[in-house]
Amino acid sequence: MDLTVDPCDDFYRFSCGKFLRETQIPDDKTAQTTFKNLYKACMNVKNIETIGLDPMKKMLQDLGGWPVLEGENWNEETFSWKDSVYKFHEHGYSVDYFIDFSIVINVKNNTERIIDLDQATLGLSREYLVKGINEKLVNAYYRYMIDIAVILGANKDVATAELRDALEFEIKLANISLPLEQRRNASKLYNPMTLDDLQTKFPSIPWVEYLNSLLYPKDKLRETDIVVVDVPSYISNLEELLRSTPKKVQANYALWRATAAGILQGSFFSNDRPKYMNFGAIGFVIGHEITHGFDDQGRQFDKNGNLVDWWQEDTKKSYIEKAKCIIEQYGSYRVAEVNLTLNGINNQGENIADNGGIKEAYNAYVNWARKHPAEPRLPGLQEFTPQQMFWVSAASTWCSKHRPESLKLRITTGFHSPGEFRVLGPLSNLETFSSDFQCPSGSKMNPDKKCKVW
Repeated sequence: MDLTVDPCDDFYRFSCGKFLRETQIPDDKTAQTTFKNLYKACMNVKNIETIGLDPMKKMLQDLGGWPVLEGENWNEETFSWKDSVYKFHEHGYSVDYFIDFSIVINVKNNTERIIDLDQATLGLSREYLVKGINEKLVNAYYRYMIDIAVILGANKDVATAELRDALEFEIKLANISLPLEQRRNASKLYNPMTLDDLQTKFPSIPWVEYLNSLLYPKDKLRETDIVVVDVPSYISNLEELLRSTPKKVQANYALWRATAAGILQGSFFSNDRPKYMNFGAIGFVIGHEITHGFDDQGRQFDKNGNLVDWWQEDTKKSYIEKAKCIIEQYGSYRVAEVNLTLNGINNQGENIADNGGIKEAYNAYVNWARKHPAEPRLPGLQEFTPQQMFWVSAASTWCSKHRPESLKLRITTGFHSPGEFRVLGPLSNLETFSSDFQCPSGSKMNPDKKCKVW
């Protein structure tokens, strides 16, 4: 960041100024960016073959070890289902595989948030699992479990036997869960209890320890605090199911669910960072890709990917008019160092995706923030609110430095605008950005004329 720059005058240099000032382009490169291309990383076959499966295996070891892989080395005495949940939380993974834990708006008093306990989040829809292992999709899920275990080094016969037991356990979780049609009455799902009440009704789970472990380090509950239990019968049945299920089966189920979890880490997402940083970075990118389905090219295809003119004429007319605003806006941007203007027509799809994507990411963050306690501000940047840091995180995604020849090529033949305009364009179109930074009307980042497609 360059805090000497007015964010309402040039938010790109405000966010990326230090990068631009200090970054040296390597001799063998034409540009340097902060954008780490996830697709290229995933397609870097040589690198994948070099590191192999070690990162996945290390993750499983850190979570206590997957019995189907560990064999006789797995120690049943060191496992408990609740300790596995604590480890998942500690390493940034979901904690919802036995009991769904969340902090939500209190439906009886929407000015406050409350802890909500619900039935487990399953790896496959309950409506399929309850049909049993011979159901086509459930059986495919089972074969997939075996394949993953074998790839990671498990003996196939062992995996076939042990993971069948793990799947049967997950099917039992599905069977003690309420079906969707019985979850439509919000009042029936609202069962407030103090932690004392919870401990009395469901005594096998140490509730104060359990909930405080999942809240750590942000909060701490007392026995008199209230939580909402959506389906009390589920927790009663879970207690009995856990008592009657061998620990190895529980562990194979739990570690399978961690194995299957999608993980995005690094410059776009990290569990250690505040959510406003993650929504600004990976949220922007995801929103961008979603919006491509409704840009000048994506709109020509239906939901099945077929080329179909499915929009009504008045919708197309309105879209074209709004897209024209984007074309003209970006076509007016001039890159001084190479004396070229952007091609607003060729890169309209990417520009529309940028404008829609950042809006979707911001709305998603605002919705998330309403349901969760306020996050701490960043050390050294205490003067900036979480909302302001969302925008900084989004802008930082596109910090880039090019050699003149590379920049010319990007402008004349590329479909993406240079990073500078992927920041200045979308943010100057958004009232939410101007409001968060209190940019005066008519300033460069808060122009009177704004473009909006979606």
